[in-house]
Amino acid sequence: MEKRLAIAECKALKDAAGGKDLNTLAGKLRAERSKHPGVEITPYFVSLSGFTETAADQESESGREAIILVDGQRVITELIKGRILVPLEQATEKAGELRTGRRGLRLDAQPELLAHARGWLWAIYYTEGKQRTHFALVHADGTPLSSMLSREVAEADRAVGGSLHSLTCLNPEPVVAPAAEQLASAAIADYYKFLAAECGYILLDGLPADAEVGSRRLQLENLFVPLRLAVLPRSPDGPPASEPGAVEAEPDSHPEAAKTRPVGDVLSECSRLAIVASPGGGKSTLLKRLAVAYADPERQMLAEDRLPARNWLPLLFRCRELRN
Repeated sequence: MEKRLAIAECKALKDAAGGKDLNTLAGKLRAERSKHPGVEITPYFVSLSGFTETAADQESESGREAIILVDGQRVITELIKGRILVPLEQATEKAGELRTGRRGLRLDAQPELLAHARGWLWAIYYTEGKQRTHFALVHADGTPLSSMLSREVAEADRAVGGSLHSLTCLNPEPVVAPAAEQLASAAIADYYKFLAAECGYILLDGLPADAEVGSRRLQLENLFVPLRLAVLPRSPDGPPASEPGAVEAEPDSHPEAAKTRPVGDVLSECSRLAIVASPGGGKSTLLKRLAVAYADPERQMLAEDRLPARNWLPLLFRCRELRN
């Protein structure tokens, strides 16, 4: 560890610090050096109002160990170098985005850095007709403040004699994020649109039809034939007796229709079904029908399959797309 000691004199002066102020610090330094022999002492004099030319020349020509003079501009430079404060150019760019629609405003060449309980703030000013009329506040991290926080800063500035309160604030009202219920409802509505597009239509490609009909998307219910289900005996390791192990799908016109029941009747009694049928038997079309029927209650009435009224959310998974 180095034997170094930093001593800083900070003055809140209305006018620039002069030679007398520097001489006062030099006297204190002599006392500190006698207390800490062999320890290197680095002195700083911080004056946000700056230094008189005489004081600056006096220090540069002094034979003693020079006092490091820190004015307001150097404080800003050090804050930017330390990544505590975004550069003025970045803050000005952010502020410029807030003056949309106000073409008459011109950037004021004298921005200010404000110290507030919420952190360092760039105050970017704008003029209209050569008169300062608007301002925007940008946080040290480059984020423009909301109008509510800007009013809070303006009131604090007013309490110390500042003029922010007399200018028009360009900072925007905060954007209120939609409630979780609204986001969920919007997501479900979008998902229902997806189901309608994915499952609500049938293409006749591959079937013997003329070119015009074969290329059209026909609404599912216009071609859908309501199915009847034959409940099969459950296996010993299957579900409870109140629920079928599997059902076979048959169209209403099938010769064995008398031994089967409408799909809606079966769904009314049990909600867990495994549909089994030969290729082309209508399994996929039935699942599409169920998906669109429970995604859109109005479409549920377009086919006579006696589906039960349920507040179900249809989730469509294709096993071939699950991969690993």
